[in-house]
Amino acid sequence: MFAAGGIMLAVGITMTDTRLDVAWSNGVHLIVALFGFALVFGIAMLSPLPERPLAYQAVLSLSGLALLVLVLDRLARVFGVHSPFTTTGTILWMSAVFTLIAALAALRFQSLACGLLAGLGASAFVLSFVDKAFNPSGVTTFRWVLFLLALGFAAAALVLRASPWSGYAVPAVDVSGLMLVGLGGTFVVTQLIARINPLATGATTAHPGFGWKAILVLGSLGLLLYAAFTRERGPGFVGLLSTLITILVVAGTSPNPSIVGWPLILLLGAAAAFGIGLAPGGRSPGAAPRTPPPGPPPTATTEPPPPTL
Repeated sequence: MFAAGGIMLAVGITMTDTRLDVAWSNGVHLIVALFGFALVFGIAMLSPLPERPLAYQAVLSLSGLALLVLVLDRLARVFGVHSPFTTTGTILWMSAVFTLIAALAALRFQSLACGLLAGLGASAFVLSFVDKAFNPSGVTTFRWVLFLLALGFAAAALVLRASPWSGYAVPAVDVSGLMLVGLGGTFVVTQLIARINPLATGATTAHPGFGWKAILVLGSLGLLLYAAFTRERGPGFVGLLSTLITILVVAGTSPNPSIVGWPLILLLGAAAAFGIGLAPGGRSPGAAPRTPPPGPPPTATTEPPPPTL
C-alpha cells in the first residue's frame, strides 16, 4: 500500500500545483511539494533494506523524484526566476541536485529506473554547463556534446557489464541511445525550420554530412543489436525511436535521390547478415546450441580383487 499511496500523493500534489498555479503563491506551493517529497522519499529511505530491495521502495523513490522536480521548480521561482526550465544557470544547479538524489536512490534500492533518471540529469547538467560556460552561437557545439555523451555512456555500460554493478549497464545504454535521439532531433528540427523559412539562422546546418549520418545509422543499429543479444526491452525501444529519427534525417537530405549511399549499404549488409544466418554452419543468436552426438557407452571397469593373506 505504500507504493499506491506514494503514487497517489505525487499525482495529487502535481494536480494541485497545476490547478492552483496562480491562486497560491510560490512559497505555498514550495511548502506543499517539499512536504510531499520529504514524506514519500523519507519513507523509502528509512524503510528496512532487505538483501534485495522491494518493489515498493523503488516506486516510492520514483514518486519522490517526481515531487523533487516540483520542489526545485518552485524553489527557483521563490528565488525570483520566472521560467526555471528556460534559464541555463537555473537548469545547471537543478540538474545537479536532481542527479545526486536520483543516483542515491538508484544505488540504495538497486533501481534501474532511478539510474536512468540520474543519467538524464547528468546529461542535462553537462549540456547546461557547456551553454553557460562557453555560450556557443550555434547548434553544432551541442551536437558534439550529445555525441560525446553517447560515447561516454556507452563506455560506462561496457565497464559496468564487467563489474558487480552489471545491472546498471542497461540504463547506461538507454541514456546513450537517448543522446543519439537528441542528436538526430537537432537535425529534424533544423530541417523543419529550414523548410518553413530558408533564411532562418541555422538553416545551413540542417543537412548532416556523411559523418553525422554514419553516427546516427551505426548508433541506431548498435542499440538494436544490443537489445537483440541481451534481450532487453529498453534499448530496443530507444533503438527503434533512434532508427525512425535517423530515417527522417538521412532519407530526406539528398538533393538528387538515389539508392547509392546508406540505403545500398544497409541493403547489402542485410543480405550479408541473412546469408550468414542461412549458411550451413550458422545459427541465430537465440537458437539453442547444437548438442554433440552421443558417444559410445562407457565400458564397465572391473576392480582388481583384494589381496589375499
